[in-house]
Amino acid sequence: MKSKQCVLRLGNTIKTCWIPEKFAVKGKYLKIKNCEDAWIDGWLVESVGAVEDYAIVCSRANSHKKMKDITDI
Repeated sequence: MKSKQCVLRLGNTIKTCWIPEKFAVKGKYLKIKNCEDAWIDGWLVESVGAVEDYAIVCSRANSHKKMKDITDI
């Protein structure tokens, strides 16, 4: 499965994230899960960029989380 890096907007909030390719459509509205596992509806896909394998995206995210846990005070 492939993921695409997208810029999403909800009101004044802008977020860049990787989402599954089938949902990465400019102009589409999405429901995204936040850090507390709550679904937030109404995110607008403003732009679609790079494509990457889902496994690679997950691997990088896990590496980032591990590094953050180690380095955060």
